Amino acid sequence: MISPGSMLGALLVAMTVTLVLPPAAAHATSLPTVTARPVDDRATEDAVGDVGVVEIVRTGPVDDPLDVNYTTIYSSADRGRDYRHPAEGTPNGWRAVTAIATIPAGEPSVTLRFVATNDRDPELTEQIVVTISHKERSYRIGEEDEAVISMVDDERPVAPNPPSDLLATRVSARRVNLAWVDQSTNETGFEIQQRSAGSAEYEPIAMLESQHRSFTTSLPRGATATYRVVARNDVGTSAPSNESTPDAQPSLRRSWLQHVTVAKEKGRSNGWPANGGMWNWGNEIVVMYDSYHFRRSPNMHAIAFHRPQIVGQARSVDGGRTWKVEKNPIVRPGPPGFPTDGTYGPEPKDLKEPIDFANPDLALHVRMVNKDYGGSYLYYSYDRAKTWRGPFRLPNFDLPTVNARTDYVIDGKREIRLFLSGTEDTNFETRTRPFVVRSADGGLSWDFLSYVNGEGVIQPSTVRISPTSLVSATRTLRGIEVMRSDDNGGSWDHISSVTEGFSSAVTNPGSLTRLEDGRIVMSYGYRSPPFGVRARISDDNGATWSDPVILRQDAPSGDVGYSQDVLRPDGKIVTTYYMNSGAFSVRTVDATIWDPDAAFAEGSDQGRSPAT
Repeated sequence: MISPGSMLGALLVAMTVTLVLPPAAAHATSLPTVTARPVDDRATEDAVGDVGVVEIVRTGPVDDPLDVNYTTIYSSADRGRDYRHPAEGTPNGWRAVTAIATIPAGEPSVTLRFVATNDRDPELTEQIVVTISHKERSYRIGEEDEAVISMVDDERPVAPNPPSDLLATRVSARRVNLAWVDQSTNETGFEIQQRSAGSAEYEPIAMLESQHRSFTTSLPRGATATYRVVARNDVGTSAPSNESTPDAQPSLRRSWLQHVTVAKEKGRSNGWPANGGMWNWGNEIVVMYDSYHFRRSPNMHAIAFHRPQIVGQARSVDGGRTWKVEKNPIVRPGPPGFPTDGTYGPEPKDLKEPIDFANPDLALHVRMVNKDYGGSYLYYSYDRAKTWRGPFRLPNFDLPTVNARTDYVIDGKREIRLFLSGTEDTNFETRTRPFVVRSADGGLSWDFLSYVNGEGVIQPSTVRISPTSLVSATRTLRGIEVMRSDDNGGSWDHISSVTEGFSSAVTNPGSLTRLEDGRIVMSYGYRSPPFGVRARISDDNGATWSDPVILRQDAPSGDVGYSQDVLRPDGKIVTTYYMNSGAFSVRTVDATIWDPDAAFAEGSDQGRSPAT
């Protein structure tokens, strides 16, 4: 006879041995939590070698080494020359740096040392924000996810240098955009000055914080005015910038284009459609984009690097005139993101059944798990992106890091060429190379074909121009370099470049679209004043290009672009891209519907160029 107590004990034992956590939950309970805290939050230039120290701390398991991703984000004053970064020496100023810090086995923490140098430039105190970034299935991020250290300047205070390259552009009947180049390291703000037509005196119309490099003001229809900008600090005021006078009427009063908003959401920065993909079935169009938490940033992407990124999708059934957002069409593998409620996304699995690339309702999305390391995956849909199957694992092709963005050429029911990028170690864009792979069995296996371009090149956009020839636009720090293969991707030659005369304006990916008559259109973001989106056309398969046609030039800041295009049945192009209405505004996905025949007929006297 078994006593009630023995029965209860046996039942508890049975419950103990049969209660099994799902694999993901079991894994999650073993993850350490990682935080960042300042140990010494101040270093001074006059004490060269003085150190600002941040400690990265883990709580939980400590038996194994732990690689922690962190990102350093500059402040508005930071030019990056007042300190040595623990991962890469002296940064090249004004950019985020992502690196890895390893906590040794058995240790609870590791320290990052930012060593003060002296660049002799008078400037404001530089703040370095150290933020813990996600790493797939390695750790959780605690509430104290960032630490700030200050590099204190010791040079004698002086008035700032004057801004330069001011450009005033009338973007509508009553709106003028101003954009300029900051030539100082020590301003606390800018004063915008206006001189009305017929007046000899300038009047201040706005005072801006030092982070601004652009401003939008109103001007009555038909009126004219001249503008200039001065920089200010506690010592004094700079000499004025150059003067700039906008046109009396908007320069873009064209019947062949229409702008619409695709995806806008309070508190989020939506954008980068070149990464996600865009597909159309007649006048039904779907674009996939990245969606981040918004974070104010004057000189870089307005996103919170340490917060989860999710995927958004928008659909139009009327050729791009109106759009409906479809939230969370897929869940990205890797770092937490809605709707997984703080847990990791699904683990990519092996593809078991071949994909029918000839399916008339096919959409294919190819993306990387993490931009800094690891592999990539794909999703596919047979119902016009209404439901998705995946994620399915892509090979790494003997590379530690593969950075996939959606670019492919379908060549049959089972045959496809994917255009990817990769590096020999963790991702750094000056070392990344684009390459092409081929599957002839519906994605069950893949063969590496060739590198498309050299190092420091990413984000290809590719079209087929003949049964054996391909043309690909690749993004570089030198501009957009156009490559051609005449052996179906086995080898590539450089045939032209698009730089707009200086490469910093066109360090955006280009998007290629082949028209019915064989001409190729390239759209791209333009990141110098006047900021916006431009396009060119080639009638010789990319060997030469027309001068640019301006689709938009009304963005107040240069955080724009990443265009993606589809061709409508009526011959018009729908170009999507991300846009802003101000340096500190959320980013939106917008679209321009335009007629390439009318656009390039209007600009046909602008000439052609193989390398401008």
